[in-house]
Amino acid sequence: TPVQNDLRELYNLVNLLRPGTLGTYRAFRRRFMVRGDKRLPKNTGVLSDLLNSVMIRTTRAKTNIRFPSRSVEIASFELSPGERKLYEAVTAFVRERFSDQDRVQFLKWQFVSMVLQKEIGSSVAAASHTLGRARKDPRYQTHWKDLERLYQLGEEVTEHSKLNGLLDILGRENEKVIVFTQFKSTMSFLAQELKKAGYSTSSFHGGLTALEKEASIQAFRGDKQILISTEAGGEGRNLQFCRIVVNYDLPWNPMKIEQRIGRVHRLGQTGDIQIYNFSTEGTLESHVLEILHRKINMFHLVIGEMDMILGEYSDHQTFEGNVFQIWAGAKGRNEIERKFRDLGDRMALNKRRYEAVKRLDEEIFGG
Repeated sequence: TPVQNDLRELYNLVNLLRPGTLGTYRAFRRRFMVRGDKRLPKNTGVLSDLLNSVMIRTTRAKTNIRFPSRSVEIASFELSPGERKLYEAVTAFVRERFSDQDRVQFLKWQFVSMVLQKEIGSSVAAASHTLGRARKDPRYQTHWKDLERLYQLGEEVTEHSKLNGLLDILGRENEKVIVFTQFKSTMSFLAQELKKAGYSTSSFHGGLTALEKEASIQAFRGDKQILISTEAGGEGRNLQFCRIVVNYDLPWNPMKIEQRIGRVHRLGQTGDIQIYNFSTEGTLESHVLEILHRKINMFHLVIGEMDMILGEYSDHQTFEGNVFQIWAGAKGRNEIERKFRDLGDRMALNKRRYEAVKRLDEEIFGG
């Protein structure tokens, strides 16, 4: 809606539909815009009457379309001793690379460090895949010893807390389930372990051909109970025949989470949506989930609203980068808590601002 961005966009749109309706832009600005705020209108009653002469607005609330409700459950787990040891060791390694004063070394490790931190938040399998390659890569030879140590810690992990939680949920849900993960290594790990447990699965990822992708979806529509999907499955596919979503790992980019949910929470869905968000205590992802779930109640927003609330963080690189900088650059637990609390407060303020603009939007356009 133009009001959520800039009232000049509204003026241009109306001027395109019927030139002269709102007068000159200078007159429009003087009559209908609060000085110093390009998004805040005044004389909303008069403006609403003028807009009604050129446009008709029909909202979802005015139709008979029923959208399903969402039920959200935070499934929180304690990492197993082996997982905790590896998670803390990887985090310490990432923080050492982040604090490197050598600019060349810092830039060399920046991307790898971020990926590794994301992977260890997903699964041991995902992190081990990267560690196994990096420990033999000549580019990282100066840290081969550390990388080998981390890889061996991963090899020692025998208990996977989130896997156990997933098996528990699948035992309760006697219907189709979509399990989202960011990484193919996690997807392969889950496919293997779920097969051992007697479940039928179909896998969907960006490396499949168009025909293979279609076959995967059709298999899930047919006799496969579980679809394990990477982010590629969160775009352009409608999966309304399934109503249960498990976020096995949590992207740092809220828009990716919204895309996941949007695959099932859309027109054509006949059942209410059940979302399980997996969280492991004391991890970066638990802090992100605290912001998204408790500070701004993201999982009950209408699709599209998250982008408005992100505000200056609407570029996913900005939000992800901010999250990573807090985690990797903090000097201790207290600083981590404080900085994530500050980020959450800024997001909550963005939400309140968005809601204020939304109320004005409804006042001007008649809801």
